[in-house]
Amino acid sequence: MVSATNFRDWLLNVLSRGQPSMFEEALMVSWSIWKDRNDFLWNKKINVIANVIVYAHLQNTGALQHSVLNQWNLARSNRFELLPVILHTYSSGEHWTAPDVGFVKVIVDGVVFAASQSYGVGGIARGNDGRVIEAFSLHKADCVHPSLVEAIGVIEALSWVKKKGWQHTTIEIDLLVVVQALENNIVMQSVFGSVIDCCLNLLKSLVNVHVCYVK
Repeated sequence: MVSATNFRDWLLNVLSRGQPSMFEEALMVSWSIWKDRNDFLWNKKINVIANVIVYAHLQNTGALQHSVLNQWNLARSNRFELLPVILHTYSSGEHWTAPDVGFVKVIVDGVVFAASQSYGVGGIARGNDGRVIEAFSLHKADCVHPSLVEAIGVIEALSWVKKKGWQHTTIEIDLLVVVQALENNIVMQSVFGSVIDCCLNLLKSLVNVHVCYVK
């Protein structure tokens, strides 16, 4: 049992236990609750809280393919191949490190919910002390490729950073092909290419904001 007075402290307490499976499950349950909150807000759909939690981490039933956790793992394994040309792609390493004083790091990720034909993106901004500054999330009904979802996450993060007026900001994602697409002058006649173009235009309007790849 992990208790806390607010969500942030609760999540940090879960993380401090040092059990990856517990933290993974906590994230999936949180995501499932957020998804159902949006369903109620926008679609007036009401679900039983027990079903929300069961749906988040079904493990040993015939409905395994419908669990949020399983869909998240599937999305991470179903990625575009790397672009053939790699220039000077910037990687911040395998482990997260806090930004320098006066800088902000935004971690962005996306997930596809195959069962509900929808996707979601989210981001967390942290300061040099490692503390969470703010966070954002978005859930939409559409069936798109996981790589496109990740690129949409970058657009949302860049728009968010611009709205906040933040400078000296690094946006970190774990999909190399998106960072490569941003760095290579390759014209892509596709929805993915259009999203990348939007990202580049946003980057031009920001001061000292970068997108980098993390493993």
